[in-house]
Formats: sequence, C-alpha cells, structure tokens
Amino acid sequence: MILAKISAMSWTTVRAIIKMRDELSGKEPSDLEACKATYERLRPSTAQQVLRFHRMQQTATPAPAA
Repeated sequence: MILAKISAMSWTTVRAIIKMRDELSGKEPSDLEACKATYERLRPSTAQQVLRFHRMQQTATPAPAA
C-alpha cells in the first residue's frame, strides 16, 4: 500500500491488486474494509518517509555473499 499511495493509485486499483495477491497466495482473503481504511488514512508524506527509511536500511545492510 505504501508504493500505491506514493503512486497516487485509486482505491479501486489497490483493491484489485490486493485481490490478485490473495488469489495467488492461496491464503485467506484480506479484510478489504480494513485495508481501505488504512489506505485512506495513509498520508502520501508518511508513505514517502517509509520508503526512504526502507531504502536507507537496504543501503546500510550489505548483501550476503553468494
């Protein structure tokens, strides 16, 4: 949902992605009402901060040797 919010995707698009993910994973369907509430509460600025933090964590942690 973070990337969807940063990309300014509509709830309709996000819901379709969640449904596809649920179908492909074979797990219990997500609570779409809860997901919608979370998505609507998520501010784009917060989503950007989360993405920046994740990128910093990736660059700070060296990749394991293959």
